[in-house]
Amino acid sequence: MKKFYLLIILIYTLNINLNQIYGTNQSTNVPDTIIKKSGVPLIGKVEKKTKFEVYFKLLGNREAIRINNEIIKEIRYGNGKIEVLEAKTGQMGKEQVQGKTSDWSRIIVANEGSNLSGFNEKGEIEVEYTATRINMSNSELIRNGEILLKKRAASMKGNVIKITSKNITREYGAFPFIKMKAMVYSVE
Repeated sequence: MKKFYLLIILIYTLNINLNQIYGTNQSTNVPDTIIKKSGVPLIGKVEKKTKFEVYFKLLGNREAIRINNEIIKEIRYGNGKIEVLEAKTGQMGKEQVQGKTSDWSRIIVANEGSNLSGFNEKGEIEVEYTATRINMSNSELIRNGEILLKKRAASMKGNVIKITSKNITREYGAFPFIKMKAMVYSVE
């Protein structure tokens, strides 16, 4: 009878040790899944999540894509966590951006469908960014254009920008460039 109990204790401790050794290694390789409201799953890795969008790297892709929160039903992380997104992700309150005027990196880029009715309109800004290499992707051009817009909005003491137009030009033998316009909003 003692041998039986000893065998059970041995199996139990061996099982715990194996779960500790192999359980952690398996969880790091599990991808994240985004379930769209249409039911379509996207498998990859969540790189960054903001109030309005998720930066998501699909399996096999090197660049992250931007997915509007309004079309996402839920995010299933590889660690088992499930995040259900609310229907009003595009709504913003003044308290969410209070005190974010001094640093350009803290300026929020609002999505097209965002409700900014409680904010003060500061004016329209326009920037132009020319690529540093011929093969620069559209997403890199947009990202650099957004940085310039944020810097210009910070100088106007803005808190939020809403992009109104993007125009990417690619001419044969020349560096591509982007022209972007945005409206600047503040809480004051």
